[in-house]
Amino acid sequence: MKTKSFSIRATIIFLAPVAVHAASQIAQWDFDGSYAASNGNFAYDLTPGGAVALVPSPWGTAAEFHGGTYPITDAATYSNVNLDRLDTTITRTSASFNGGFSIMGWVKPYSISDPIGSVLALDSSSFSLNSLGFALVVDSTVELAVRDTSDHRAIATASGTPIAAGNWYHIAATWGGSTSDSFALYINGEAVATDVEDLGGFGGLNGSISLPIRVGGNLGDSLQNVASFNGAIDHLALFDGVLTPADVGAAYAGSVPESSTAIFGAAGVLATHLTIRWLLQTRAHNGTKTVNGEERDQMASG
Repeated sequence: MKTKSFSIRATIIFLAPVAVHAASQIAQWDFDGSYAASNGNFAYDLTPGGAVALVPSPWGTAAEFHGGTYPITDAATYSNVNLDRLDTTITRTSASFNGGFSIMGWVKPYSISDPIGSVLALDSSSFSLNSLGFALVVDSTVELAVRDTSDHRAIATASGTPIAAGNWYHIAATWGGSTSDSFALYINGEAVATDVEDLGGFGGLNGSISLPIRVGGNLGDSLQNVASFNGAIDHLALFDGVLTPADVGAAYAGSVPESSTAIFGAAGVLATHLTIRWLLQTRAHNGTKTVNGEERDQMASG
């Protein structure tokens, strides 16, 4: 009697730093019960300020910020601002990012009415005009702004892709360095149409002052405003260099937990390829099984 045999290969991809090509990871923060850098780079552990808290998320816990903007006119009034933020103790100059940088993570805005709303910034730790190097902003859309010490700015804005309050979005932003024509923005793993505005002839991140990396808020701005993100942030990462579209797509597909589109923004948020996804308590894991050379998920016909 003939017997039929087959093999099953299971592949599990952990939600960990994703391999990148033209970029190297500086730090990642998973916020799994703490504000420590989850890639082991303890120099980038975060210290909370204001009313930052850890709240439940599809991946375990996320950092929560409470929004708001605070107009300031001088250093004395600045000192009274209690802005929600997470700060690193290590500092870097703006110019050290002139080879390009990338930011990637999950965000859930609670409101889209607050102006500004920094997810991650290279920024001053004290009130100082022209100190902001770059900031990734999410309100009704996604923006990445870079600025030189002459207050010349380049701002990339995702167009035609509105952000809705109460949904989780995977966002990524890259800047290729030096010029205003090297931006890319991504929402839920897909590159989105991007408008770029150059204000004053931006010439690169030429700041020589060492600045801390700040999550959830920005403090130095020549418009004399400081602002905090209003919502939750999870699995956030910063890179030297530029992530490719394939890098971003793989990171997104590898971190979507089992859920419904009622929780996540955009109709295509759940990947369409046949990959089984399941959620463990503090990590989202992905896997596929291959039967007779064909990749299938557990819901695919056998």
